[in-house]
Amino acid sequence: LAIDDSIASDEKNIQIKARVFENPSCGCLVLTKPDARILKYFKLNKEIIFWSDISELINIIKKFQKNPEGYKKLAYMAYNRAKREHLYEHRFKEIFKFINQDVDFLITNKFS
Repeated sequence: LAIDDSIASDEKNIQIKARVFENPSCGCLVLTKPDARILKYFKLNKEIIFWSDISELINIIKKFQKNPEGYKKLAYMAYNRAKREHLYEHRFKEIFKFINQDVDFLITNKFS
């Protein structure tokens, strides 16, 4: 289990921490504070678990101690999602695709 608070801030912007993606790619199930933006990337209670306070977090951990197979199943689901969709390779492809489209747009509009 990777216990985390998913939010990071540079005092200007709030962002999802990279650990939310890195931990599943290492086979860990992420337990994190609620953040609706994460639901764009992982399925709640199937690939990631939210906790609101320490009491709830402790109860979730105890549940997984009693049923490690359930934890392993969710961790495996998160691992597969991360490998399929959330590696740096995927992000860089999106960036380069965007850059290429932007360059094509500039070239087309500048010289036509």
